[in-house]
Amino acid sequence: MRLFKWWMFPLTVFAAALAVHAQTSWTLRSSGTPTKTLQSVIWNGSGFVALGDSGTLFTSSTGASWTPKSSGTSSGLYAAAYSGSRYAFVGQGGLIRTSSDLSAWETRTSGTTSDLNSVTWTGSQFVAVGNSGVVYTGGDGTTWNSRNSGTSLGLNAVAFGASKVVAVGAGGTALYSTDGVNWSAGTGSGGLSFFALKWTGTQFVAVGAGGAIYTSTDGTVWTSRPSGVSQTLRAVTWDGTRIVVVGDGGTTLTSADASVWTIETSGTSTSLYALAAGGGTTVAVGANGLIRTSPNGTVWTSPVSPAVDFNGIAWSPATKEFVAVGASGAVVASPDGITWSNRTSSATSAILYGVTWAGNKFVAVGATGTIITSDTGASYKAQASGVLNGLYGVAYNGASVIAVGGGGVILGSTDGGTTWSTRTSPVNNDLYSIVWTGTRFVASGDAGVIATSTDGSSWTPSTSGVSWLSSE
Repeated sequence: MRLFKWWMFPLTVFAAALAVHAQTSWTLRSSGTPTKTLQSVIWNGSGFVALGDSGTLFTSSTGASWTPKSSGTSSGLYAAAYSGSRYAFVGQGGLIRTSSDLSAWETRTSGTTSDLNSVTWTGSQFVAVGNSGVVYTGGDGTTWNSRNSGTSLGLNAVAFGASKVVAVGAGGTALYSTDGVNWSAGTGSGGLSFFALKWTGTQFVAVGAGGAIYTSTDGTVWTSRPSGVSQTLRAVTWDGTRIVVVGDGGTTLTSADASVWTIETSGTSTSLYALAAGGGTTVAVGANGLIRTSPNGTVWTSPVSPAVDFNGIAWSPATKEFVAVGASGAVVASPDGITWSNRTSSATSAILYGVTWAGNKFVAVGATGTIITSDTGASYKAQASGVLNGLYGVAYNGASVIAVGGGGVILGSTDGGTTWSTRTSPVNNDLYSIVWTGTRFVASGDAGVIATSTDGSSWTPSTSGVSWLSSE
């Protein structure tokens, strides 16, 4: 069973109008962060394929922009392999799906309800491994047969090299086979669980719990390699020049030969679960749909990935860019509304509901009293709001930034969103939206409530004549 699953609920909100930067026609552009955890990514020789929870599937030719695809299933997809003519996907509950083009799919019978965690192509057959030590061989991917691995421990990864199929897993399990049918146990693999395995062309590299890294030239005898870290390592790949390893908390390591390792700055604290290299790019994927790319394993960036649920958008006349915010702390920016770049930071992972330009900085608000600010829109800093209410809307009048939210809460800041104080609210209903009209703030919310203020400090309730109002 894959261990890394977070479930996010969609909060789709469309920006219908932007008075601050008017346009006559708009085109919806794919922009930000998928909300499902991505469990695996592979290189197929001409592009990347990323897959994960709930049947999530994306493709990219370069790793810079991603396109969603239908996998035809809502079950978790944990690993994939490509033979050159057919893909084999494995996953939750013994799922096996095959496709020649990632458009037309067929479900194959595996004969197990155990999760299948990894699959590889040997040059003549697919081999899949999973929980409880299950092993299946699949020929060209149409018919799959159960094989006796000799262990009941979970197998988390499988790879082919040195004319052998090698599988690793729980408790330092390391198995090898020359045909995928008959399996033997390797030696010297220690007792820490392995989660990933890669053949570099000269050696197998297995990584796992507690920063464990082991290598073997043939899959039979293993040697421990000090990694210098204690975080669990989840993925390993070979980019043609170096070995790249990623894991919990964004941990990233590189090495030329697996004997000496360098700790790299990944630029994220989000756990990374899979790696693939190809076309001069290494792609790492992980929790909350995070995608990171690097040309060398040392310098990493976050491209804008495909599926997105954004809740607020603002324009800055100073930085001359749009900033949109949404689920899981997602922040993206664009100079023209067409080309977007990821600005998501470690300042928060809370849902962001609204954003405004406050004269000299962006101010974004969200769940549990979250407020983050940025002078440039590139990096964000968390600010103390003093409340735990959800904050759903924010606006600026040239002097004060006002945020509104759950339970009728109204907050104000006179220094551009750095320090905040509570303003007396005339309502107890949730307030979902706020605008500055040029002469007054107007906030609206649940049960049709409206509150107005000329300065953001003193507020007056008004009657809307309808039973509910929101920003939708």
